[in-house]
Amino acid sequence: MTTDEYDYDLLVIGSGPGGQRASVAAAKLGKRVAVVDRRGMVGGVCINTGTIPSKTLREAVLYLTGMAQRDSRTRELLEMLSHRTINRLLVVSASAQGETIEDQLGAYAAASCRGMVLSKLDEAVKLGPALDAMIRHRLKVLAVANGQRVPEDWHRLSAHALVQRALKGVSAPAWRLDDSDVGLIFAGLPAMAGSAASPTLHA
Repeated sequence: MTTDEYDYDLLVIGSGPGGQRASVAAAKLGKRVAVVDRRGMVGGVCINTGTIPSKTLREAVLYLTGMAQRDSRTRELLEMLSHRTINRLLVVSASAQGETIEDQLGAYAAASCRGMVLSKLDEAVKLGPALDAMIRHRLKVLAVANGQRVPEDWHRLSAHALVQRALKGVSAPAWRLDDSDVGLIFAGLPAMAGSAASPTLHA
């Protein structure tokens, strides 16, 4: 245990805006001032976790809303949200195509996010592409959404429930295989095999 003694005219507890003004005012009057804060960084709640970070996050979210994953500003804005105190969640539409979801996961750095939110479950015809991407990238699905209301339409589903929903058959597929289609498919197989075996060379 240290036994050092310090002599100050004023001890300011907290390095937020109020503490900063008080310490500066006292120092201008020639007083010896010490500022004590429980955090490792000065600035108090206002600078570290309160007003400024929350307003920055709000403006970034408003600015990012509707921005495509291939927008040139996306990487710059993601860097703004890379602070260690910010936990990012990536919202992915379950109704999107598998290739689109894959592109979004890469562009928005899904691996560095705390988790995923699958939205538009009510609009998705099938969940296979979305779940396939989540599994391959080892991403955690924290919530799902099946409507526009927050938080009424936000839910937590287990992995078992998501898989069961994905395995449900589509009631009305967009394309059905007719007998005539089967004949056309098999009629084209010999021609395809022959062209693959002996490619035609042109001089």
